[in-house]
Amino acid sequence: MDYIEKRTEAEKSNQLLQSLTDIRTPHTIILPKIAYLEIMYKLIDSRKEGYLITQKRYSTLDFRGVEGKKRKFETELPQKEMKKVESILKDLEISDKIKILSTPIDFSKVEYLIKQGFELLDSTILVQANEEADYFATRDTIARKVNNAKASWIKIKAITIKGMLSLIERSDKK
Repeated sequence: MDYIEKRTEAEKSNQLLQSLTDIRTPHTIILPKIAYLEIMYKLIDSRKEGYLITQKRYSTLDFRGVEGKKRKFETELPQKEMKKVESILKDLEISDKIKILSTPIDFSKVEYLIKQGFELLDSTILVQANEEADYFATRDTIARKVNNAKASWIKIKAITIKGMLSLIERSDKK
């Protein structure tokens, strides 16, 4: 989700997205459906918060407590804002540089990763992308520990965003 949350390594994340989506590159972004749904949630959530701040005079501090979270949850996103979200999601869906995976998730493998200390969402993404993707670009140091997992079924390699940029740069020079 580094690509959505501008406050975390936005420059490198944007650079990686530009590299991967460049029309001349042979690379494809593998986006597990669970990650796509997380992007959808974050887009809607951030649009709701922005709407409540700009139109209803709330503060970002108002959303930290239970009542603020409840208010945001109960707020319906205006049609104009929802169309913006739908447009972004449609661009993801029709891009020939992005492949959204909807393969079944083997929850015994998810359970294995959780028992190894991985978070639920990371575990689910890693399991769903494992067969199709070569690399999992993340700034999360815990998620990168998948490289040390002993299970023979784990093929995917976790890498930093900077490391992924270096790999792409090297492969594009070949």
